[in-house]
Formats: sequence, structure tokens, C-alpha cells
Amino acid sequence: MNGNFFSRIGMADMEKVHSAVIGWIFSDKCEAFDNEKKSRLLCSLFGVTSLDTFKSFSVQTELHNIDILLLTGKHENSLTDAWVIENKIKSSQHSKQLDKYTKIMKSEYIKIEKKQEPDYTYKKLNHHFCYLTLIGEQPQCKETDWASCSYKKLAKLLKDEIKTSNSSKNDVIIIQEYIACIENLTKALETFLKSPKDFSFVFTNGSHKKKTKKEIEEIVDNTTQKFKECARYIAENGLETIFQKQFLYDFLKNIDIFKDINFTVAESHGTALVDFEPQKINELSFGIQFQNGTFKIQVLDNGNKHKDFWDKWNSELNDLRMNDLKDWNFNPPKESQRKENVNHYFSFSKKRITKYWEVSPGEWKHLFCDCEKGIEIIKKHTPSF
Repeated sequence: MNGNFFSRIGMADMEKVHSAVIGWIFSDKCEAFDNEKKSRLLCSLFGVTSLDTFKSFSVQTELHNIDILLLTGKHENSLTDAWVIENKIKSSQHSKQLDKYTKIMKSEYIKIEKKQEPDYTYKKLNHHFCYLTLIGEQPQCKETDWASCSYKKLAKLLKDEIKTSNSSKNDVIIIQEYIACIENLTKALETFLKSPKDFSFVFTNGSHKKKTKKEIEEIVDNTTQKFKECARYIAENGLETIFQKQFLYDFLKNIDIFKDINFTVAESHGTALVDFEPQKINELSFGIQFQNGTFKIQVLDNGNKHKDFWDKWNSELNDLRMNDLKDWNFNPPKESQRKENVNHYFSFSKKRITKYWEVSPGEWKHLFCDCEKGIEIIKKHTPSF
């Protein structure tokens, strides 16, 4: 990896620092780009077709928990558009996180330190939303459409604009260093994806904990000479989890059986997981989850069925455990889920793969079909209430 200022200060994976740099680039304080370039860059990032040059730019980071909020105006001292960027390097979007930000922008007022300020609203502005991630992850939002943008695209856009910058300010150098930082990130990801079997530590060391120098050296020592530099970069910046996620997404989308099945790739405790879209029958959801070689058949009660339903079904499940699904581990509802008005949940799980990154598409397809057969068996034993 090429050495550059941002990598040397250890900010390659620091989302807040990336947000601060991106915010600065669009602010009045950055003199590398004039308003025309900033306007073109902003519209390209969000996928907006516009020939307008904004005359005013206002930037806030970490306001209302929004990573980057840009307000622009087509005239001096006026605001016409609001641009929201949710920035992710290693983490994933939280439940309904993007919906929350959408509602903020459309609210009549916004609460600031528990006070209601009726005049403080973005509702009358034109709204634009962008989900910026290292891997081009798709945004999950029911309220409105969010544009998806990768850091690779951001680097290209910055590179195209900086080539024709007439500024002689140090700001140009800072942006060039930032581009190099992003290119290191994307180059490491591309190298890993071309040969994941040579980076087995990515799948086994996906912890959020900072690695010691000794641990990093052990990883490098156990990596093929050709990939040592890349392995060091991944380990030093703690990129294992996000790389796991990208591997699973790329691998699964190219298997024919999953082209018609919606799935999301998330993570838990530093290990990537895949949730396949559940089948919904009446008030029950039957889903499949995969994590670290284990497949799990999940059943969730979305309607708070009566306790008698679950008491009756429990005997059926015990029978399944001893017969049709005897090779699966049964995970019954926890005691806290047995209370009234609490959604019941149980699952059957089975460890099927040790090194899932070495499994062929054909075997993946077979294992998934086995889970689907398990769901059909469970459905046949569902009590009718």
C-alpha cells in the first residue's frame, strides 16, 4: 500500500474523520474547488442531474446523528437544497436508521437539547440522500430512496475534479493525499476479493478489538509473500468484518438460486451474517440465516399468538427434534419470550461448513435447499389456531 498522510496517522477506517474530511471538501474553507466544481461533485455523488452552480454551501457533521449534512443555495444567503450523507466504513446501518434521518428532514420542527424550535426545519428544502460505503452496500429505507455510492466512486470523482483545479493552495495536496488513502482501501478490498483463500485470517479474526503489534506480525508471517503488504494493511486497520461482508455479498449474488431471493448482509460481534428474506404465513415468519459456517432456520411470531398455541406447538417441536430434524440443534424460545405481548422466537441450527470461503457455489446451493426443506417440515407441524 502506498504511504500517505491519512494512512500514516491511522485514519483509514475512522468514519468520523472521513466524514470531517468530506465535509471540509464541500465547505467554504476548502479552496481547492470553486463552487462550480463543488456543485458538480455533489450532484455526481448523489446521482442528481443538474446544471446549477450553487452559490452558498453550509456543512455540518454529526448533527442530529447525521454523519454529513450539507445545505446549499442557488443564490447568496439562501438555502434551497439539503444533502444528507450517511457514511459507513466498517459498520452497517442500524435498524431503521435511514428512515429516522428521512423523517428529520421532513419534520415541521426539530428537537434541540429537548427544546422545540418551530422555525428550525428542513421541510421546505429539496431533499437528497446518499448512503456512502466502502463496499457499495445497498441502503435499507422505506421512507424514501437513498442513492448508493462507494468510496471507489468518490475517489474517482475527486480525482477527475482535482486534475483541473487551478488552485495553488495546500488544500489540493490534502485532497490528493485523501484520494490516495481511499485508493489504498479499495485496492486492499479488490486484492482480497481476487484471492480470499489467501486471507483466511479475515474470516477468523473479525473482532472489533484493536490488534497488538505481535498479533499483526503473526498474521503477516502466516500470509503468502505476495499478499503480506495487503494483509498487514487489513489487520492494522481492522477491516476483516467489512471484507467478510463484501465477500459474502459478491459470492452469493452470482449463484443462480439467490438471484431471485432477497438477502441482506450484516454482522454480529465482528462476524458477517446473511439474512435471507423470510416467508410470511399468517402471523409467522420462516427465515434462514447464515453465519460463520452455521445455517439457522428461524421462526418468529409477529402477532403475539396465544400462549396455548405455543404450548401445543412445543410438543410438536420436541417430536421434530427427535425425528425429522434430529441432525439440527433446537433453540427454544428464551424464558423472557414466554411472557404475554412478547414476540416468540425459536430456531433450528446446524454447523455445516468449517471454511465457508472455500466452499463451491454448488455446495452452497445444496445446503440452502436443505434449509428450505427444513422449513417445509416445520410448517407441516404448525398447529392451526
